[in-house]
Amino acid sequence: MVLEYHIAGNSEEVLAPVEGIDGPIIDDGFVNVSNTPGLGYDFNEDILKSWVKRGGYFEPTTEWDGEQSVDGQFL
Repeated sequence: MVLEYHIAGNSEEVLAPVEGIDGPIIDDGFVNVSNTPGLGYDFNEDILKSWVKRGGYFEPTTEWDGEQSVDGQFL
C-alpha cells in the first residue's frame, strides 16, 4: 500500500490532533501503523475545532437538501 503525504509547514503542528499512536507517526519515511482495531488512532477534536476559521465544526448543511445528483449514471 502506498500513501502520498504532503505537509506544508511544521509537521509537529499538523499532526498535533492525532492521538493513540505510540512513537512518531512518520519514522524514516514510513507511517507507523497501529495494531488496534479500526484506524488505530483518534483525533483531539478541541485542536481541530481551534483550526476552524469560519463556519462551524460539522454544522448542518441544509442548503444542499434540495439538490439532486446522478452519481453513477451517465447522461
